[in-house]
Amino acid sequence: MVDQVGTAALAVSFVAFIVAILQVTQQYAATAYDYRRCSRKTIGAWARNTKRKWIWSEVRFEITFSAPRITLRPRPTPYTAKLTVLKEDTYSDGLVPTSDQSRSEKSQPDGLPSSTLPGYDPPNLNLIIDATDDNHQYCFIPYSLASQRGEYYNAKDKPWFLHSTGSIPEARCSWLNLLQYTTLSDVSFTITERRSSYDYIPEGATRPLASMDQKSFLTLMSLFRISWRGRGVDGVFSGASDIAEVSTRDIMNFGRTYYFNSRDTSDSNRLLIDAQARGTKYYIPSERARAAMFNSFDLGFATAQTHTYLEVISSLKAAGLGGETAEFVGAFYKANNRWSLGLAEAIVSWAYPSMPKAIDEERDDFKSVFSAMPTMASLGNPIVVFMLCPASSLALSTSENPASTAPPATAAATATPQSTIRSWAEDYLHERPSFSSLVLPHLRWLAAQPPSSKNVVYLRVPWSRALPCLDGIVALDTDLETDLLQGLDTQERLRLKSMMFRFQIRYQCRAFKEASAAADESATWRDRLDLIAARNGIKLVADIQKHFDGDARKAQHVLMNRWMRGCLWTIHNANCPAQNIRELECSLSSEWLLDSSTIYIA
Repeated sequence: MVDQVGTAALAVSFVAFIVAILQVTQQYAATAYDYRRCSRKTIGAWARNTKRKWIWSEVRFEITFSAPRITLRPRPTPYTAKLTVLKEDTYSDGLVPTSDQSRSEKSQPDGLPSSTLPGYDPPNLNLIIDATDDNHQYCFIPYSLASQRGEYYNAKDKPWFLHSTGSIPEARCSWLNLLQYTTLSDVSFTITERRSSYDYIPEGATRPLASMDQKSFLTLMSLFRISWRGRGVDGVFSGASDIAEVSTRDIMNFGRTYYFNSRDTSDSNRLLIDAQARGTKYYIPSERARAAMFNSFDLGFATAQTHTYLEVISSLKAAGLGGETAEFVGAFYKANNRWSLGLAEAIVSWAYPSMPKAIDEERDDFKSVFSAMPTMASLGNPIVVFMLCPASSLALSTSENPASTAPPATAAATATPQSTIRSWAEDYLHERPSFSSLVLPHLRWLAAQPPSSKNVVYLRVPWSRALPCLDGIVALDTDLETDLLQGLDTQERLRLKSMMFRFQIRYQCRAFKEASAAADESATWRDRLDLIAARNGIKLVADIQKHFDGDARKAQHVLMNRWMRGCLWTIHNANCPAQNIRELECSLSSEWLLDSSTIYIA
């Protein structure tokens, strides 16, 4: 009897053991589908953090994985970092490596210096681990603490979290492509490793989701020259460029997800570290430059917002411009596809020197990536620039500049508004010998360009011409602050700049109408633009000389400084889309700069 009971108990135990084994096997197999979605085929090197975890209370396995949260911030470029006056705080505290950190063993395993120019540090990727150990996988670490746990990598070190090795195109998460393409841009990225459970993947999502704050996403996509459908007015951001396409998909009970699909599919596993191999590198030198990608020009004393004519009107009124003039500028802006004389001259005279760019040094080419239409000014028109070139500068003659209306010697001898401006320019440059190499060659180059038959002038400029203009812009800005405005305190300087900004717009906004009236039957308004600009410049000098105790010569030099600065700015930030189509440039509103909400990338 005892043997029978023992045998029965043994049999029951054996059956229970087999059932338990089968149940564990079934649970293990049941997670295979979820596990496959978090495998190397789908998320590349990020699969190293994919784990099965047994939960005793639920008698099942749970799949945990990690995915990135990507944050972008502007940083000085190799071209602006050497110019100390262009430095500005573009980072939040605790999120940027110090000079010692950026030269750590992680950043430079070979111990060799990696700076390419004085004062320039190569880009670093900051990886933040959002977990202390396996027992605290879901704890939230504030940025102030997480930054202390950050690991800084140089992109050239090919860190694991950028790799898509082992993934296959049809299954790969599109955010792997996005991570690879971050290496094409010379901006600061913080990649936070977020750990989660596949239990909480929304229904309808077939793979782990990465995340970005909306401002960073729109900045990076705009930098890649994505042309947004409908200018993003409806808040649905999809579009394409020559290197990538962005599409969206709505998931029920969750919301919208984004897909980043690169155009370059020749090698799906290639890590895009060497940007020079592709020929193009993308730069955003400062927060002020980033704002210009969103139709907001921070001038230091005022902000010109240019997304719509209503924004133009409201921002000009906020800057102190009279209501009637602001309404006129807004109406002209609306009627002429977001182009307005006066507003354009004022922006290029005071805006941040270097806009975001896509630069191909090997081909001596670049593209400016910002909201460029509002900056198409008469200061890029050869006939206006010609007035700023001294008659004696390398015997510049009418034959060298078809846009001019009179030989320099004649212009200097006759008492015309144009000759007055030229005499002021000669006087200003004569006192500054260094400007003969920093400024004058670029003015002469611009003045020698063939006249355009279109209202909006699009310059095509090689990078070797545009880059030296930055030194000239900085020299002019420095001369303004350290010499021309030396006797004014901070508040008086701001009042003067604000006044010049308003009067530049007030006088020049009607240049089209006035130049058209001054043109004879054989000429167009563009042929008389130099006359109107000169008259307006003379009036502006009369207005601002009170800030210099009636010193008209000092006021003249200030005007010449700003006009020459605007000309060089136009060259340095040229090569915007060559068609008068706003959708081909950065067309989003500045409101999106304030949006730090999270978007998800599938």
